[in-house]
Amino acid sequence: MIILGIDDGNFSCKSFGRVRGEEIGFTVPSLVRKGIVTSRSVLENSGVFNADANSITSTYLIDGDAFSTGDVKSDSKRADDRNYSNSKENVAVVHNILHQLGLGGQDVSVMTGMPFQYYYKPNGEVNREFIDKKKSAFAASVVNTKDDSVVTIAKHAVMAQGEAAYYDLLIDIQTERTSKGMVSHGVTNQEILNSNVLILDIGGGTTDPVYVKRGATIDHQRSGTFEHGGYKIISELEDLVKVELGLSVELGRTRYQEALLTGHLQINAKRKVDVSEIVEPLLEKHFEIIMEKTKAVVNGFDDIDIIAPIGGTTEFFRALFEKHIVDNELRFVNEPIFANPRGMYKRMFLVSSAKKK
Repeated sequence: MIILGIDDGNFSCKSFGRVRGEEIGFTVPSLVRKGIVTSRSVLENSGVFNADANSITSTYLIDGDAFSTGDVKSDSKRADDRNYSNSKENVAVVHNILHQLGLGGQDVSVMTGMPFQYYYKPNGEVNREFIDKKKSAFAASVVNTKDDSVVTIAKHAVMAQGEAAYYDLLIDIQTERTSKGMVSHGVTNQEILNSNVLILDIGGGTTDPVYVKRGATIDHQRSGTFEHGGYKIISELEDLVKVELGLSVELGRTRYQEALLTGHLQINAKRKVDVSEIVEPLLEKHFEIIMEKTKAVVNGFDDIDIIAPIGGTTEFFRALFEKHIVDNELRFVNEPIFANPRGMYKRMFLVSSAKKK
């Protein structure tokens, strides 16, 4: 059975796992609305492969209700909602990524994510009731209206965001040939195990600072979640640019996201505008806010050995992290947007392998 880690965030849905013999990370936008979208690409059903998952619109029937995902919205604004994790909208987005991976008609085993403070209660106890609500939502019947295909989620586990990224840092999977065939097991990174590590997961809607003490023990008194992330930054940039340039059209969040990375906004195929004088102070402001809130959650950085920024929004702040984090080791992981789903995949894979022994 195919095993996938899925970080089903507010901004985008990220998956990681072995599909068709290759470990791959894949993303689709977490854009969804109720109802059937009638607009279609002229390339659809034409035999021409379109690799841009952002431009693919699909509709799913969830217990009879239609939800369309993909290229269904063009604005950057979206309300932060604790219940999104358990919603039919999220179920549609997750099934969209499963179908875009070509898994229609198959059974899969998945581990999805949940913001740290939603997964755990303030005392560190796992919030079973909230997790069960999510699992119940994902037990619904989901049908792709395009071809009536179904991906069956045969096993579903949930892991806290941030904690999953720490697991990705801590554990590597090694596979060896034995007399019983190929055997996989986890190998612990001793440096990470013996360090105080702050995972700073900056997502689209929330930021999860997760402080893990030496010995891989989460300090719940110094970990949490606050609502500040990429959506807020993109939305503010959009408002500022519209005023500055007198724009009335909706360019879509992808172009504003690119502007945050490059300092240039693509208005149309010919017109590209330098917006760096807007972007730079905007990023400085939001970086300062996120750092202040993070320090408040974790009670300062003094005893932290390694700070590992992960999540899609992290890339906006890479230069600012390098400039301002000077008294702690800064650890950028490979493809930080996939840190959580990689950790989920490793956890699910190793648990599955252990049961087979």
